[in-house]
Amino acid sequence: MNPTTSFVLVTLAGVFYAAGVGYQMRMREPAAKDALVHLGLTGTGVVLNAIPVFALMIPATDWSSVESVLHATLGLVALAMIAVLVLIGTGLFRYKLRSGLYATRSDDAFTRKVRRILRRGGAVWAVAWVAAYLTGIGLYLGG
Repeated sequence: MNPTTSFVLVTLAGVFYAAGVGYQMRMREPAAKDALVHLGLTGTGVVLNAIPVFALMIPATDWSSVESVLHATLGLVALAMIAVLVLIGTGLFRYKLRSGLYATRSDDAFTRKVRRILRRGGAVWAVAWVAAYLTGIGLYLGG
């Protein structure tokens, strides 16, 4: 896989991440279908992001370059965080489905607490992902 393909795939992942976040922000009273669409968009972003990471970036990283190490570290942290957030979101979806909370369009205290954790984790992930993306663009354009 060449660097241009990696750049395109990671950029597409960013589009899917943004679409997932935008979809979630528009949901007032989320239904089961809404949660599945959000998780599907985010999960697609994770897959599109993981392909170049494992196919090109890890094997081809110049570990003697500070910029490359920074990019790899930020990227792996962001990828690990989004994978955990998707797993937590999937668990929350299953919990709400089994508890009938989608049918009543209500949340319990546990669900509200998990959503707060997901929002905070999502904000930290976004900062790490954007930083990794920007350092990756710098590496791509610089060499």
